[in-house]
Amino acid sequence: MRSSVEKLYRSLQKDKYKNEEEASSAFYGHSRYHRHYFNRLKRKLREKLVNTLFLVDLSQPDFSEYQRAYYSCYRYASAVQILIAGYSRKAAVALARMTIRKAVKYEFSDIILQMAKILRYHYGAMEGEVKAFEYFDQLIQVYQPVYQAELSLEGKYTELVMYFNAPQSNREQFYDKAKDYARIAEHQMSVYSGYKLFLYGFSITTIQHQIIYDHKELLKSCDHAIAYFKSRKDRSSSVALFSFSFKKIPSLIALHAFERAEQEIEYCLGLTRKGKNNYFKVQEYAIILYFHSQQYERALEVLETVYNTDQFDWLPAQSLEAWRIYDAYLHLFFEIGMVSQQPTSNRRFRLTRLLNNVPKYTKDKTGANITILTIHVLFLLQQRKYSEIIDRMEALKTYTHRYLRKNDDFRRNCFLKMLHKIPACGFNRIAVVRRTAQLRKRMEAMPISETRQDLESEIVPFGQLWDIALQLLDE
Repeated sequence: MRSSVEKLYRSLQKDKYKNEEEASSAFYGHSRYHRHYFNRLKRKLREKLVNTLFLVDLSQPDFSEYQRAYYSCYRYASAVQILIAGYSRKAAVALARMTIRKAVKYEFSDIILQMAKILRYHYGAMEGEVKAFEYFDQLIQVYQPVYQAELSLEGKYTELVMYFNAPQSNREQFYDKAKDYARIAEHQMSVYSGYKLFLYGFSITTIQHQIIYDHKELLKSCDHAIAYFKSRKDRSSSVALFSFSFKKIPSLIALHAFERAEQEIEYCLGLTRKGKNNYFKVQEYAIILYFHSQQYERALEVLETVYNTDQFDWLPAQSLEAWRIYDAYLHLFFEIGMVSQQPTSNRRFRLTRLLNNVPKYTKDKTGANITILTIHVLFLLQQRKYSEIIDRMEALKTYTHRYLRKNDDFRRNCFLKMLHKIPACGFNRIAVVRRTAQLRKRMEAMPISETRQDLESEIVPFGQLWDIALQLLDE
């Protein structure tokens, strides 16, 4: 039987509770002291997690050489501080010397400075050893500007990510700042060396292209970063290689470079382990790739592989929702004969459950709900429930009240306006084709690669969905 601490940990993994009050009530009801008890439970979990950090088994195949060095250096550095505080200076100095050697090899500038500061003081003020003092003093002179550069680039990258991920943010507003930061990063990388410095530097130079969806320049920037980290075989981290390879995938799909996208997906899967978060992220792009390249049977294979992964049920709610959408598409494709078999999900597929499990469209202007509503309309077309389609069109009008503009919503608006023509034309295919010809022409004149939209907003290209809608209509 699971303890309360483990239950809380599993609940947090799955984003089970919306807030702390809900979690507290779930564990202790509405008793007078439920908050006190829950705070105590949180402290127990925190202590257990902290203690677990020092028991990490670095021999596990999950860790690269660089990651093993990272964990051991930071663990030893903590031990050095504890030993000094406990008046065990002799043991602390020996451990600090061992730690700094590894830190220099892997360019952990913060650990180098921390250990060098301790050793400089020890050999200078306490031992009077001039050569040792000068050596560690020189290390500080060398790595202090490197560390300052790392801090600076980390701050700039964090700022860009903050704006990049902000809801309803206008990315163009901070594009000029991103370009300025990229110039600074390139200069810093030309002056200093260091794994972290280059990781943040390349991350800045790539995000400037992500902001405006400049796919070709993003690919060049990522390839530059990958070449650098591959050249550092003694210190390169699979984390960096994964990061920049992963960033290439959506751009390759948008540019219809499907074979190259598949190669990057295979490479990224080789850099992570099955069941890890990154594994599921890569598989999401894999299924989108096969949707865009119209390899629907292979998309089904990806779905089945993911469903049969033990850790699938522990994915965050947002990720599970995405997989429910992929599942819905493949159920639709099965119903209309585009795939040979029905997806075998853990529970029976029900469209009503999918409709009820997404955010209300009033709160989700451009996200998953428009996809859900579209899937629903296509299912209703397949079932010839025309009166229900007319009702669903009222919900879709929420998204199409604005004029057509050449922005990130342009393709979506064209497609939704085309859907609106279906009931207006009495569900007659010939009339629908005639009345929507101009809209489709305008939509196809702006391919996905030229829009400023995330790939996830068009999981299955609107052109393919429109062809399916036409096939389901009577002439």
